[in-house]
Amino acid sequence: ILMVVNGVVFAFQEINRAYMGIPMEWYLALSQEGLRHGYVWGLFTFQFLHGGLFHLGCNLIGIYFFGRFVEDRLGRSRFLKLYFLSGTCGGLLQALLGWPFPYHFGMPVVGASAGVFGLITVFALLDPDGVILLFFFLPMRAKYFAVIAAAIALFYVLVPADTHIAHAAHLGGMLT
Repeated sequence: ILMVVNGVVFAFQEINRAYMGIPMEWYLALSQEGLRHGYVWGLFTFQFLHGGLFHLGCNLIGIYFFGRFVEDRLGRSRFLKLYFLSGTCGGLLQALLGWPFPYHFGMPVVGASAGVFGLITVFALLDPDGVILLFFFLPMRAKYFAVIAAAIALFYVLVPADTHIAHAAHLGGMLT
């Protein structure tokens, strides 16, 4: 269901971009400016917007492979709480870092990545020796994959680069 909703919202984003031009992202993405205007719903809605087809595809793959396993183990209700809490807390960390460091963390945030990184972490905690096929062919144990993902996110939080990737959101999702 999460995959379908993300796909439908992305389709609306693209239709809007091509034909209507409504500033949807202004109202639904997560940003310091939006929070200053009281758009607190952005802590939830940003998780359904995406910056492009590749961004959407990566998140859908993560939801499919990690989400199915985690939902089977935790049940639907706990899974959804974990997913959305990871997404919200990850987005909040990104937004909070944007105030003291606006150049590196102040851009509007979109995407399901923080929630997906929460799923990756729980997957690794539930099945640390489970094998993940990185890039669909490189086998790696889940515990190592999670540590590497966390290390990359932490590195880019401490040493920000202009990557247009919300590394603080990823880290916040994992910590949640």
